[in-house]
Amino acid sequence: MIEITKLIWNEWNVFHINRHCVMPQEVYESCHSQLKVLKTYKGRILVIGKTKTNRLITTVLSPEGNNVYFVVTARDTNRKERRMLK
Repeated sequence: MIEITKLIWNEWNVFHINRHCVMPQEVYESCHSQLKVLKTYKGRILVIGKTKTNRLITTVLSPEGNNVYFVVTARDTNRKERRMLK
């Protein structure tokens, strides 16, 4: 598990996740439920979590400092990622 104290947002990433029909509040909820955390390329972290409505969201975060992460993208969790939860 990782501790996330702050997510960094800007105009670009809010617009980008909106294209995936994800809202910033859903990202916050899913990052704090943390069902699975994986390391990816360039030191980024992939977080799979649930929203309050039980929607599974996959978020890619880039570490920016002490428990602070920039939201690179967020989208619905795909089949391959859902299998990793079992």
